[in-house]
Amino acid sequence: MRILEELWYGNIEPTEYDTIACKECKEVLRLITRNEEKRKRFIIDRIVRLQLL
Repeated sequence: MRILEELWYGNIEPTEYDTIACKECKEVLRLITRNEEKRKRFIIDRIVRLQLL
């Protein structure tokens, strides 16, 4: 709860910190995001197909 108070009062600037500093971390995050998008599309397509049957 203390962190929320600090954010509320402006004592913490969320954009001060680079959460993804290394190239490897950026690449892993990109792959995770891409795979998540593919999985969502696949699930939506399957749901649509099942509803049409």
